[in-house]
Amino acid sequence: MPAAPAAGDVRAVLVGVTPAVAPPARSTGRDTHLCPARYAGTLPDRHVAAVARTALLARGFRPPLDRLVTSLTLEAGRRAELTDTVLPARFPDLFAAWRDCAPPMRARLPEMLVLGEQQALALLAVAGDGAASDDAAEVGLLGGLFNAVISVLDHLDDCGDAGLRRLLRPRTLRWVLGDADDSSAALDGLRRRCGADPTARTAVELMAAWTALARRVRTRSGNAAAWAALRSSLLQLLGAQHAVNEATGSGQVRHAEALLASTRLKSQGPSTAIAAMVALARRPADPPPPALWSAARRLGRVFCLADDTADLAEDARAGRPNVHLLAAGPEAGKLTDLEAYAAIDAAAAELAEVLRPTADPEVDHYAAEVVTRWLRWDEHERRIPRGARPVTAPSPALQRALDVLLRSHAAGYDGASHELTFPRGRVGVERLETHSGELFVRAVVMEALLDAYDAGLPVDAALLCAEGVRLLRAKHPHVRGGWSYLASVPELPPDADDLAQVLRVLARLGGRPLAAACDEPVRLALDGADGSGGFPTWIVDARQGGALDAAMAAYVDVVGGGGVHPDVVANLAEALALVDSTRYGRAVARAAAYLAGVQQPDGSWSSAWYAGPYYGTYRACAVLAPTRGWPEQCGHGARFLLDTQHAHGGWGSGQEESLSTAFGVLTLSLLDPGRYADAVAAGVVRLRATQERGGGWPPGAWIAFPTRGGPVAHRSAATTTAYVLRALLAAESVLRPPARRLP
Repeated sequence: MPAAPAAGDVRAVLVGVTPAVAPPARSTGRDTHLCPARYAGTLPDRHVAAVARTALLARGFRPPLDRLVTSLTLEAGRRAELTDTVLPARFPDLFAAWRDCAPPMRARLPEMLVLGEQQALALLAVAGDGAASDDAAEVGLLGGLFNAVISVLDHLDDCGDAGLRRLLRPRTLRWVLGDADDSSAALDGLRRRCGADPTARTAVELMAAWTALARRVRTRSGNAAAWAALRSSLLQLLGAQHAVNEATGSGQVRHAEALLASTRLKSQGPSTAIAAMVALARRPADPPPPALWSAARRLGRVFCLADDTADLAEDARAGRPNVHLLAAGPEAGKLTDLEAYAAIDAAAAELAEVLRPTADPEVDHYAAEVVTRWLRWDEHERRIPRGARPVTAPSPALQRALDVLLRSHAAGYDGASHELTFPRGRVGVERLETHSGELFVRAVVMEALLDAYDAGLPVDAALLCAEGVRLLRAKHPHVRGGWSYLASVPELPPDADDLAQVLRVLARLGGRPLAAACDEPVRLALDGADGSGGFPTWIVDARQGGALDAAMAAYVDVVGGGGVHPDVVANLAEALALVDSTRYGRAVARAAAYLAGVQQPDGSWSSAWYAGPYYGTYRACAVLAPTRGWPEQCGHGARFLLDTQHAHGGWGSGQEESLSTAFGVLTLSLLDPGRYADAVAAGVVRLRATQERGGGWPPGAWIAFPTRGGPVAHRSAATTTAYVLRALLAAESVLRPPARRLP
């Protein structure tokens, strides 16, 4: 933190907090001819914002949604007032030019005016009452005009018109900020050179309006030092904008550090400039407090971080400088989804730190509103979090089970991951290796924690969101198929089963925008569908994939398990129905027809990858029950469960009983709650009777499949406890009437 400035030494402060934009004098390791990394993926901007929201929630940020509603209402009124009253009366030339602009610019200009005005008023509140405090409204309008100038100039630079770039280069604008006579002549010259272009005319008239108002404020305050400092700040800012756009136009990064400094200044500098406008309204004997400059720097960081986070994918596609990508080091080549997620997560961490409460509540609220708006919190389809959430006191059995899962999560699922030995290499020359995978169990436990959160149990929303970001960052970095069971084996293809678990969690956590991470893998999975409506377990991009996809396709012959499997088809179909029943309606209907056709004679469904008949039956019924046309198959599945339920209420036998019973309770709870309530209640009684003192249940056989090297079997106490917790919570909704209320 810089020392407090001496009275009237505003220029020193401004120069001290705005970095120079000239390139380094001598070359450094990064000062080579580099092309910015380009993003060629399919992740939309809405998804990028959803990931950023989730990462911020994971760090404790809570969007001020209630306050934002009020702010938006007031803002709409102020926009109307500016365009209907203030501009026509005070700046008629500006009003006429703006009215001729294309609709997008006509809509954008009032928004930018209000945004700058709000920022000026927030900083004015930090500065406190000054000798010229009666100029508060003028300072607010000054900030609004300035913000609109910057926005329109940025738009003109984005248009790529070389003539307009020369017209509005910093050297020309220096005359606009000069003495009154020079300024008038420069503005008249700009008006002539703009011709009939309404956007360029609007930019010039905005500069004219801002210059006239700034001189009025300066005349009232008599603060010549503040005016000189403001001019210096604006010229540095415009120089940074020019440098960034020159780099964008050339498509090369010649001096990475200088470009990063310019990019930061381009986004952060306007806040410092608006703070200088606040200082301009104060008389020389009454300088603003140091808190003004620290608040301006803070707001500048918020604007910079939030803006470049929201635009990360778009900037990478266009090759535009972005502080998050430049800070990581621009490199030639392709930006992967995984690298994008890492950059977004790092940006959220920095934003969360900047957004911590300070002694300036007005700036705190304004900064939080900016982030909430720019990261599109109105599109957040999940209620995690949506303000205060009533927490239900769970029964002792539920609380102990929840504690087991939370302890397992805190311990990094130590002991819960699957240690799997399988062949590596080519057919005939394989070697056995042991690798560990925890992705699937993390997603299973995550779904149980989401159930608990929905039921009102004490689950921290930040934990859920952090786990969601972790799942995103576990995506395969080199192919488009999604997630692999073992991340340490690059040639192991992604699979539809892992995709289903991740998709369901992301959809429940952040709705369609967050689940868009799975769009491309889902398309690849469904592209492999056969005539029966099923689709293969392994997801390999056979048509457009590269060498690694070809290696993955060959590796399926080594590990085995190729083909279509009911348990996997059901898992992904259920997830698709949850995410978007309209978009994936046909795929789900075809999968349901496939599942109906592979039902076993006893009413169950088999599993290719899981032990026993109860998991496959649960997954198939979860697809068929909500889908019209399959009451006979659902009834047959229910009869299988009723016929195999033991007198004590459980299913299965021995160590497998708890997991099998959980699947039985889950299945009957979703088939016909009223009809099967007695069987569900008996299953719940049995589950509670078999709960261990520590709160969990004995690990049941979970993963089970044959290989050429022998059968693979895996038990997981975390997985068993997760499914039992889900079963108990599902039963609560079935048995909620007073006559069947669980104790």
